Amino acid sequence: MSLLIIGGLSAFKSHSQDSGSQSMNGLNSPVHYKASDSIVADIPGQIVRLYGDAQVDYEDITLNAELIEIDMEKNEVVATYGLDSLGNPIGKPIFNAGGEASACEYIKYNFETKKV
Repeated sequence: MSLLIIGGLSAFKSHSQDSGSQSMNGLNSPVHYKASDSIVADIPGQIVRLYGDAQVDYEDITLNAELIEIDMEKNEVVATYGLDSLGNPIGKPIFNAGGEASACEYIKYNFETKKV
């Protein structure tokens, strides 16, 4: 199992797919992501986990949350909140699309179908 752990990042990292490619994920635009704590990538599993004030940008969509998991193979992103030292929720997901923001405790979004 290959695992890449990157800690303390605030700069954008990106996974991009050529729009003319016939690969499994077939996305037309790059998926940009960042996290303040760490980014853990499971290369063979095509999963990227973002910890701490995480953000994912794709086309006109922005998702912010304490914990975000990107599944590059399924073209899905899942976001949820974390807990502080007292057990209180922090970093609840905020989903921004087309200028409208929605806050929730958990969200699953498919980049390809553009459905929540």
